[in-house]
Amino acid sequence: MNNSKEYRQDPLYRAIKMSEEVRYIEGRFKDLYDKLKNINNLGILPEIYEMARYPKYEHHLGTFYQITQFLDYNEIDEKYLVPLKISTLFLHTGHMPFTYSTERAFFIAANLEKDNNNINNYLDQKLDYIFDNTNFGEDRVKEHKVKLFSLENYRQIYKYFSCYEFLKNWNIIKNKFNLEEKDKEIIIGNIINKNSDGYKYIELADKADFVQRDALYLGTVRLDISPKHLYRQYNINNKNSSFFNINEEGLINNNLNYLEERFYENIEIDWFRSLYEKIVASLILSHNFDFRYLTDFNDNQFKHLITENIETPNMDNANLPPLWVERAKKLFKGKIIFSILFEIEDLFYKRKNIFDLEYELLDKRESKRGLLNYPFKKGLLLDIKFTDKDKLPFGSDYKSFKISVYTDNENKNFKHIIKLIRQISQYCSINDILKIRMGLTNRFSWTNYSRINNNIIDILAESIFNIENNTSDEYKQGEFVQKFLKSLNSKKTFEDLWNNFYNHVFWFANIYNNIKNEQIDLRNLYREFAKGITALPIKLLQFKSNKKFINKIYKNLENRIEDNELSSDKKGYIFETLCYLKRLKSEDGKFKFFINNMIIVNPKNENDDNEFDIIELKIKNSKPECWIYACTIDTDNCERNNKNQLEKLSKNINDQYPNLKIRTRYMIPENKTTNNWTPKTQQTGVGNWN
Repeated sequence: MNNSKEYRQDPLYRAIKMSEEVRYIEGRFKDLYDKLKNINNLGILPEIYEMARYPKYEHHLGTFYQITQFLDYNEIDEKYLVPLKISTLFLHTGHMPFTYSTERAFFIAANLEKDNNNINNYLDQKLDYIFDNTNFGEDRVKEHKVKLFSLENYRQIYKYFSCYEFLKNWNIIKNKFNLEEKDKEIIIGNIINKNSDGYKYIELADKADFVQRDALYLGTVRLDISPKHLYRQYNINNKNSSFFNINEEGLINNNLNYLEERFYENIEIDWFRSLYEKIVASLILSHNFDFRYLTDFNDNQFKHLITENIETPNMDNANLPPLWVERAKKLFKGKIIFSILFEIEDLFYKRKNIFDLEYELLDKRESKRGLLNYPFKKGLLLDIKFTDKDKLPFGSDYKSFKISVYTDNENKNFKHIIKLIRQISQYCSINDILKIRMGLTNRFSWTNYSRINNNIIDILAESIFNIENNTSDEYKQGEFVQKFLKSLNSKKTFEDLWNNFYNHVFWFANIYNNIKNEQIDLRNLYREFAKGITALPIKLLQFKSNKKFINKIYKNLENRIEDNELSSDKKGYIFETLCYLKRLKSEDGKFKFFINNMIIVNPKNENDDNEFDIIELKIKNSKPECWIYACTIDTDNCERNNKNQLEKLSKNINDQYPNLKIRTRYMIPENKTTNNWTPKTQQTGVGNWN
């Protein structure tokens, strides 16, 4: 076992037996595997998690070990054995330094390239060389290219580059192992053709190794999956069989899900990776960028290149754009720090790719480096990914995206945040809007923690219920809600709202179809309807045909608040809702976004005493404004009860966003002694900065 020619030591499997194929190919193409010894298998992760360091070469050997174990327990036609082993040995040779992050940056640059075709020509040359050696057919070749360039399938690009390395050396391999020309296509298919059995075998072996190996190095529960149970009687043609035995499948996939959530897609990783990709994409777009940096450099060499502008080992100046090199240096030295603002999953867009979507959400025109520069200038970062969905509810024209929004801790400008919310809100689900509100309130809170009460939602739900169940009213049960929903749905300006699966099915259709069904909990349905109303775009609610429904609710609440039997607290909640509806109907500003009943949470104190009734964020005269309203029916004590809180919140928001115009107002009844509960505003003298 100590004979290095026969065995290699391995931290996961203890020892891996070397076959003739391994010894020859690694010896003959030594440079390819030396590079893998200096590329980290977890890519950019070790720059954040130091413990995550282990070489791609180790995973390469582990995958080969897994494929040999697979072959021990499954009978494969002998003519496919050597091609399968060779495919596995070449599988990882095409990785770029920092693996997937650099590979994604490469495609970002390819999509943004407009002035010349250096990048696309370079890529096409490699891809065409591969496809010329296959019989995929024109349609399948086009499909492969589209999925790569759209970033939907960018993680597969290393496999294409691996095929390129294999094809360059085909004649040497062919002669050594007495292969035929048809074996060349089998080997390529094993690496990039998802429909081939060999591809599925290798994918299985690759996954089995990296999940166990990553768990080991990331310090989670160590897995020890028996190959006997994992691979025995594996049947690729049996539709009811899975890649793993049921127990092993659960163990592997559960750990993979944990690793993805805890490490691979961790928010601290994502913003770093996204900035890294934008920096590297810009460097690739430079005329002085040499593509051999991607094919020949390992992680350390590439990091030295992009942070010092120096090629290794000759230490020549690379003449890359100094601004971007300096940005890379700051990023790796921890001098650029972004933090999460909010995150939205499963947003559906029709016929959009990631680049079109990013331009739209930023309200930017297309430009060569526009999508690369903005985080460093605006202090705002969008990380957009395809959501991996097998079946989308609206057909193939739609794509599902996950969008994470980060802000620079040292460069905070609320103007860019509110403009982004304006752009994104017309697509968001009701729950997405809550995520945006929670992200903002946590930033506004001086404790960084907050929650949102449901007072206004509860009052709106009660009011709508009363409208439909008052025998003297014009609406019967369900009619008010159904007519309101129809009116909302008829506005083509906001038709994208209903492309969101949640809005379309769980809110609109569910409420519309069940609001007259007395067998279900109607009060809960009214509450869901009210929750949705408070999350819809304000401009949609301000259409004349929709505003009449808002006015109906407002009038109902005016009548209810006059009831002397109501408690003071209940009157207070109704008055808050009247104030909110009055502000909602007001058409000052190009865009409005409301946060109601924000409560500052102190984790060290069980009592959350700091509640803010209405926060109105808007764009007025192209500038962002924040208006904070304290609503109270206790007109004699409104200043004593609210001024200190308003001062504290205003100051904290001003500290966070110094350029944000902040105003505060009291909202009190016009004259409650004469039962005139119409809300009027009163100066506070607080928050008049800017």
